[in-house]
Amino acid sequence: PDLLDPKRKKQKTDIDGEGVHVTMKCAFIRVNFVTDPDLPKSKLIAYCAKNKFDLPKYKVFNEDKLFRAVATLNDVKYSSSYWEKNKRFAEQGAALVACVSLG
Repeated sequence: PDLLDPKRKKQKTDIDGEGVHVTMKCAFIRVNFVTDPDLPKSKLIAYCAKNKFDLPKYKVFNEDKLFRAVATLNDVKYSSSYWEKNKRFAEQGAALVACVSLG
């Protein structure tokens, strides 16, 4: 896959055999987040603590030295349609989609 042109172009909300899967075109760009508490994963953890949810689970996929993650929170899966250059950024991208989706 190309970093900016992923193979699969699922958007918005897809309902598959395993529940609801929210996919958006959200790329994680590190320079947009000044401090660590501003990072999407940190925001999502704070959201979970505030609402007494379990922490999200991340599953990372690797293809051609690019990475993509799926964050699962309350049986809903969140992922970015973009492939990232490392696992950390892929997880941040999935968390960003979750944050945008949850408001």
